[in-house]
Amino acid sequence: MKVINGVLFKLNWIACVVGGALWGALGVAALIGFSGYAGTLKRDAGLALCLGAIGAALDTLWIALGWLDYGTLFAPLWIIMLWVGLALCLNHAMAFFVSRPLLGGALSGAAAPLTYLSGASLGAVVVPNAWWLGVIGLVWGVLFTGVFWYLQNQMTRIQEVETAGVAPQS
Repeated sequence: MKVINGVLFKLNWIACVVGGALWGALGVAALIGFSGYAGTLKRDAGLALCLGAIGAALDTLWIALGWLDYGTLFAPLWIIMLWVGLALCLNHAMAFFVSRPLLGGALSGAAAPLTYLSGASLGAVVVPNAWWLGVIGLVWGVLFTGVFWYLQNQMTRIQEVETAGVAPQS
């Protein structure tokens, strides 16, 4: 199941970067369908909304600072869909990192510049100065370390509740 989720995310990445928001919406829909099938839609949806908002804010900030250029003043919808798609993988294809938040954060930080450079090579974004991608990578590293720690804490709470035989509180 984790492999399927990972493949769906890769397809979503291609759909968003090459096809834009319309194709990206199909990719996100496939990932939402996966979460529904896996029984994690409620948990995944909260992450998707949160990370989508954080991603929109960060990419808009990076546009304003001149670190990235999408040809818009604000983060385009397709890049927000990528953030949402990534969030829909955290409890599945990326679940390995929940028990290893520092490793997950470090690898996310290292992958961020490569992801933006890949998008640039396909004409989806302009990176005026590749050195700023290092700062973006550091931000991703800190962000995803925190996300994986949060998920680890959530998983611990769920396990404690299940062990105690008490219904979880929302």
